[in-house]
Amino acid sequence: MTGHVKKVLFALVAVLIGIGLWVGHAAAPPEKEAAPAAKKEKQARPRNRDFRAALLKTVDFAGIDDPKVTLPDALNQLSDKLGVNFVVNERAFKFEQYNDILMAPIAEKNAIPAMKGATLASVLRTLLARIPVPSGATFLIRRDAIEITTDQMVRHELKLIEPNADVSLVNVLWEEIEDEPLAAVLVRLAEAADTTILLDPRAKEKAAAKVTATLRNVPLEVALDLLTDMAGLVVVNRANAYYVTTAENAARMKLARSKKEAEAPAPEAKD
Repeated sequence: MTGHVKKVLFALVAVLIGIGLWVGHAAAPPEKEAAPAAKKEKQARPRNRDFRAALLKTVDFAGIDDPKVTLPDALNQLSDKLGVNFVVNERAFKFEQYNDILMAPIAEKNAIPAMKGATLASVLRTLLARIPVPSGATFLIRRDAIEITTDQMVRHELKLIEPNADVSLVNVLWEEIEDEPLAAVLVRLAEAADTTILLDPRAKEKAAAKVTATLRNVPLEVALDLLTDMAGLVVVNRANAYYVTTAENAARMKLARSKKEAEAPAPEAKD
């Protein structure tokens, strides 16, 4: 083979290789096109606002009659059904000398009845009521999961110690409120907390004020105090009902209540 032929063959091979590399590069998707897909997948992960919505969803809970079923078993069933994540704060339970929370049978003594059309929050409270931890078991919404923890740990985290020990943990709110009329927010909170919140008709004008707030695991009583203060109103608590009114009317109600209590006959002394 002459030198001239060799040069021609080498040139042809180089051209073919170059064409192959160009075709391969053209066929491969550009790296920057993969970024939106990755971003979309990241955004699809459940977040705290998704967990808040999930807690309000209704579910048909079949109940538990197997005495060997543990708390994690029950949580996994709910997770598979509703696509939510749960984490158990073992440290919180160990702090109250309950060391085997992950092995805790929740239907050992009595079966848990079926709950048809109940919210996930109601089902969770029913399950957690079976955990014999001294302060009681409860849950909070975190960024990436619903955390199972204890009342004592929650009170410590939310600074609900004396003189606020009487604040209830039955309704700990997670809400995003953006430029909404207070009156509408009160309706939403009453629904979310499954409680009674009444608005004084004489306070409707002030209750039309728009409020913006981000509530992260805030007790209902505290949330109401702060939100109503934004509109120049106050909350009067009577038993399990909350009455949103003006400061002047709240003072009048307090005075009338004090007078009524002072005029009430003293209880008879027992022998």
